[in-house]
Amino acid sequence: SATLRLRQAERRLADAARSAPRPRPPGATTIIDRSDAGTLLLTVPPAGLGGSQLMGGAFAAAWFSAIVPATVSFVATGAVMGAAFLAPFWLAGGLVLKTTILDPAKKTTLSIGEYAWELSQSLPGGIATRDDRGATEELAGADVAVSVVTNGVPTYACRLVAGRTAWGLGDGLPREELEWVASEINDQLAQLAEARADRKIAPPA
Repeated sequence: SATLRLRQAERRLADAARSAPRPRPPGATTIIDRSDAGTLLLTVPPAGLGGSQLMGGAFAAAWFSAIVPATVSFVATGAVMGAAFLAPFWLAGGLVLKTTILDPAKKTTLSIGEYAWELSQSLPGGIATRDDRGATEELAGADVAVSVVTNGVPTYACRLVAGRTAWGLGDGLPREELEWVASEINDQLAQLAEARADRKIAPPA
């Protein structure tokens, strides 16, 4: 009905206003483009080594310098339970190393088209770490969240969400740049959702 179409149009306008893309921040290194078919193309570079990454690396080094000798000592004396007791500390140190060193070193390429999306991530040297794809309708959107806090200093990442799965993009980049990236992703998804809705309510030819 006309009333239903009006409500749908109002909802789409409200959604578009909420997801309106922000202007490109000064100094942003992320490359955003669109193909002739309207596919969103993003290349998010590694953040590199900043203050948070250096502090995280120093913390991880100090952490492992304490648990490595203890683990070796337990293993050498046959104290299996003692070595097992240190397993959570190894996991915690590995998590710090991942979030402060490895994740900020990743390069991410993302494409979101009318029907499908694809995300690839790699470390320096072209070492692939992720290669995922799916239907565009699966994507719920993007936001910016704190990925880790090191000595009171937060590190941010843009999260792409699909169902219960989330991918981190641009870990360690400036928050303003990540919010711009998230707004571009959300605007693309809003436009594609609007196009799908228009096709559903369009009268038959």
